[in-house]
Amino acid sequence: MLDEITLIIPAKSEKESLPNVLDKLNIYKFKHLIILSKDDNETIGAIEKHNPKIIHQKSSGYGD
Repeated sequence: MLDEITLIIPAKSEKESLPNVLDKLNIYKFKHLIILSKDDNETIGAIEKHNPKIIHQKSSGYGD
C-alpha cells in the first residue's frame, strides 16, 4: 500500500541533508518527487543515487 504514495519534497540547496532524508525514507518504499531549481546542480548530484523523479521549479519561491 505504501508503494502507491508519492512523497513530494520541495528543496533548495540541500546537498548535505536531502540524501540523508532519502536514505531514511527508503525503508517505506514511497515514490519520491523532488522539486528543485534546475540550477541546483549540487543537490541534484547528491541525490542521483536515489533515482528520484525531479521536477524543476519554473519560478522563484517565497524564500527567493
